[in-house]
Amino acid sequence: MSEAVKQSSLTIHTIVADAVSKISDNAISSLPNLQNLKRNVRKIRQRSQNPLSLPTTRDSFVIDPQYTITARNRTFLYFDSGSIDQRILIFSTKKQLKILENANYIYIYI
Repeated sequence: MSEAVKQSSLTIHTIVADAVSKISDNAISSLPNLQNLKRNVRKIRQRSQNPLSLPTTRDSFVIDPQYTITARNRTFLYFDSGSIDQRILIFSTKKQLKILENANYIYIYI
C-alpha cells in the first residue's frame, strides 16, 4: 500500500479500500480503524510528495528559488530580509498587493 500511495493519483479512500479487499478477515480485524488507516496513508503520500527536510536552525533555512514563484510563474516571495535574527518574509502576488493597497484597514500580527 505504501508504494501504491506514492506512485498513484488515486484517492486515499480507493487505495485503502483496494488494499483491505485483498487481505483476510483475520488481518482486517487487527487493522486500526478506517480513519486512522487513511490518516497514516495520507501522511505517507505527503512525505513522498514533499521530500524537503525541516531546517535545524534559523541560519540553515534557505528558500529554494523554485518555491518563490507560483505555478503560473508569478513572483510569490516578494521580500526576504535574509538570514538575520528577526527575519521577515513577505509572500504575495501582485493581485494580492493590489487588494491590500485598496483596503481601508490592514491588520498585522507580529
